[in-house]
Amino acid sequence: MKSHKSVALVAILALIIPLTPLYSASAKTPKPTLKEIREAKEKEAAKKREADKAQAKLNAANKTLKQLTAVANAAQAKYVKAKAELAGGFGRSLEQPGTVANFALNTARYNLPKDYYATYLKKLNSFTVADINATAKRLIEPDKFIITTVGNGSEIKEKLAQFGEVVEYDIMGEPAKQLVADANMTAEKVLENYLNAIGGADKVSAIKSAKISM
Repeated sequence: MKSHKSVALVAILALIIPLTPLYSASAKTPKPTLKEIREAKEKEAAKKREADKAQAKLNAANKTLKQLTAVANAAQAKYVKAKAELAGGFGRSLEQPGTVANFALNTARYNLPKDYYATYLKKLNSFTVADINATAKRLIEPDKFIITTVGNGSEIKEKLAQFGEVVEYDIMGEPAKQLVADANMTAEKVLENYLNAIGGADKVSAIKSAKISM
């Protein structure tokens, strides 16, 4: 009986096993091709370049912010110092006997408000850096600046040209004339021209005495 059961079990298993699909316990992932590897590396390199650019922009912005902050702090320090110097100078001027008379004269000459000097310190302390910058922007026009330089024109003219038209003046304040030297001029010719200008060499040779009056 047991023999029949074993045969039957073997027969059933023989029928079931071929119908059951076989699965691998460890399915293998296909290896990437060289092209896929190269494309992946290019994508990573592109991402790194973009990240580097973003970091560079951030560093530049941070540097600019620090510079602006430093400039603002320096401007504030200069403003406080300048205001203290003006206030101190005003106070010291009151020690001079002629100050009050000068105040009265300036008030009349420049048509100042009658309380101009009485409220001077109060108005001085009320000004802010923004007020000063706004006034400077309204009154100072860099494009209309005139730069005056004294020196050898041939050496500095080219450097000044970057700021605009360069006009040369002589020591008398008149527009300088462009003198062109004769390349063939010699000392002998200069002397000859001079003698001709005063009457000629014969007349000069005929001179027996000369008197100089100071």
